[in-house]
Amino acid sequence: MALEDFHRSALAIQGWLPRFIEFGACSAEMAPEEVLHGLRPIGMACEGDMFRATAGVNTHKGSIFSLGLLCAAIGRLLQLNQSITPITICATAASFCRGLTDRELRTNNSQLTAGQRLYQQLGLTGARGEAEAGYPLVINHALPHYLTLLDQGLDPELALLDTLLLLMAINGDTNVASRGGEGGLRWLQREAQTLLQKG
Repeated sequence: MALEDFHRSALAIQGWLPRFIEFGACSAEMAPEEVLHGLRPIGMACEGDMFRATAGVNTHKGSIFSLGLLCAAIGRLLQLNQSITPITICATAASFCRGLTDRELRTNNSQLTAGQRLYQQLGLTGARGEAEAGYPLVINHALPHYLTLLDQGLDPELALLDTLLLLMAINGDTNVASRGGEGGLRWLQREAQTLLQKG
């Protein structure tokens, strides 16, 4: 996986974001729990473009899941003429995911996905759990941290990098755990925390 893969992947998926918003608007009268089912085909098509752009490398699969939910939430809120704030966006996305962790991670079968295995071994719920909970890492940690840094006059780019380090230090990242095991995840969290403390 190289930086160029991320660039190609980002270009491949950017055109899908308006489609997620459109689906959120068109499905605004549906029960929230039904929205995720309708989003999946759009997300799978977006993933297909990502994999084609990167010759099969998964660079943004979790991002597609989260961005798809958040964009659909924005579309729903716009269509319903409701307030659009970080909290309402995340809460709406969470409403699409009610019961998702139970349905998809607690399933016992012989062919465990990486997410199911990490949930059973380490209790990590990954992108599904974060979405179902309303993105608490964003609402309670990342966004307040970022806004505080901006208020202190830090350059927005540096504030984003610092916020990324914060997320790396506190997130139980299933992608990292899948590739590096629990030891790799803990190492990354420690290193990110050390860099944060050094400023």
